[in-house]
Amino acid sequence: MLRRMAPALRVMLALAALSLAGCAEEEEAESLRAQLQGEDFRNSFRRAPGLARPLHRVDGPHGYFADIYVNGPIADAIDAGVPLSAWPEGSIIVEEAWATRESETPDFMLVMERRRDAWFWVSWQGDGSLLSAGEGLRACVRCHDAGADQVRSFGLPPL
Repeated sequence: MLRRMAPALRVMLALAALSLAGCAEEEEAESLRAQLQGEDFRNSFRRAPGLARPLHRVDGPHGYFADIYVNGPIADAIDAGVPLSAWPEGSIIVEEAWATRESETPDFMLVMERRRDAWFWVSWQGDGSLLSAGEGLRACVRCHDAGADQVRSFGLPPL
């Protein structure tokens, strides 16, 4: 399977495996996943701004096709249209990523949850195994620093 993955996916997998967090972060990640499943995020969250159709084409380390969802605090901030310098605490962004459009299940699920003054980052393989979890993960932050409040797929309000 690793041979079929795009080189960027293999790099991300290797980096994430090296940064796998401790027990506390693993517990927080599993709690977050249970919360997302309980909320049925695919149906209760909104698709990210400008990404209304499923499986849009992306060129990044997470995969070649993605669905990105945002929860209520982000949707409310977008709808309010008031300028922000950071997303509100409790904001959650979920990305499901596929190597190909034909894939039946995502290769990765990546989550950003805004906590206090930092994002809590989590990534899982498609089979549900945890790759990384924690605040300030170097592999995540290094790339995401290029985005407004470390979000690369869309900007801060007003959009």
